[in-house]
Amino acid sequence: MKGRRPLDSAELKNFEIFVSQRADEIVQKWIDYFVLHKKVKFEKVTRKVR
Repeated sequence: MKGRRPLDSAELKNFEIFVSQRADEIVQKWIDYFVLHKKVKFEKVTRKVR
């Protein structure tokens, strides 16, 4: 993202783990929002996922 620093290697690894663990949910929300035009509840992640 323009104006933001890239993730360092540890942050990038944590992000990859998060996305792989929640991939199905991410895809379903994408489909709900962009394909089915449903409202999607905002979800703030406040702790590390392991």
